[in-house]
Amino acid sequence: LSTVGGSIVTEVISQGRNVLLIIARTGQSSAVALSATCTHTGCAVAYDGASAFRCPCHGSEFSLTGAVQQGPAPTPLNRYTATVTTEGISVSIPT
Repeated sequence: LSTVGGSIVTEVISQGRNVLLIIARTGQSSAVALSATCTHTGCAVAYDGASAFRCPCHGSEFSLTGAVQQGPAPTPLNRYTATVTTEGISVSIPT
C-alpha cells in the first residue's frame, strides 16, 4: 500500500477468530484499518480511494472512522489502530 488511495482486503486470525480487514492508505503517513464486513448483511466493503467505504450489496456507506454515513447498515464498522512505518503498515487487533 505505497500509494495514497490504495486499499487491500485481508483476513487475519486473532485469538482463534477470523477477522476480515480493509486497510486503506489515506495519506503519506496515515492509514485506516476497519472491519471489511458490512454490518447490514455481511458483504465486504470497498474503499472509494478518497473518503468513504461502500458496501456494493445494498449501498451502505461508512466514513474513514467506520461511522455509518448512509444506511441500511445499523452500526459502524469496527476500527483498528493502523500505523505507517518505513517498512509498511502495521495493524493492532485487540485481544
